[in-house]
Amino acid sequence: MIDALLQREHTPYREIGNEAAEYTLQRAGIEHTDREVRDLVSGIERLDPFPEVVEALAAIKANGFRLAVLSNGDRDMLARGVAHSGTADLWDHVISVEEAATFKPHRDTYTTAARLILEPREVLFVANHPFDCIGAKATGMATAFVDRRGRPFGNKRYPPDLIAEDFTQLATAVLNQVET
Repeated sequence: MIDALLQREHTPYREIGNEAAEYTLQRAGIEHTDREVRDLVSGIERLDPFPEVVEALAAIKANGFRLAVLSNGDRDMLARGVAHSGTADLWDHVISVEEAATFKPHRDTYTTAARLILEPREVLFVANHPFDCIGAKATGMATAFVDRRGRPFGNKRYPPDLIAEDFTQLATAVLNQVET
C-alpha cells in the first residue's frame, strides 16, 4: 500500500513479508535467524484449503464457470502454493499482483486482472477480507464475502453482493443464480 500511495515501484510480497516478520520478531524480543524469517514467510506456500473449498469450487467449475486466483503473493509463491494445495486443475488463471505492479486493494490490480480474463462487470470476486471485496466492488465487479467468523463487513459504501459462511454456501448461491 505504501508503494501505491507514494507512487513507487512495486516491492515483492516476499520482501515485504520478510521485513514485516523481522520487525515483528525484533519488536517482540524474539531471537531469530534470517533463515527462520524466510521459512516463516514461505509458510504461505504450504497452506491447505479449508475442507469444503475444493469440492465447492469443482462444482462451480463443472457448471461452466472459469476460476481465477488473484493474490498479493509473488508469482513463484503462487505456483508453489497452488501445487501444494492440489488445486492446480481448478484454476483457469493464477494471477499475481505483479501483473499490475501494485497490491490489492489498489484499483489497477483488479482492472489489470479482469482484463486478462473478462470485463470487471462479468466477474464475481470472492474474498474473506473486506478490503479485497471493497477494492473489487469499487472497480465494478460483483463481490462475495466469505465470512467464516461471523464478523461485520464494516463498509456501507461498497457492500458485498453476497455473503456466505463458507464455500459450500457460496457454491449453492452461485449455482442457484444460474438456475434462475
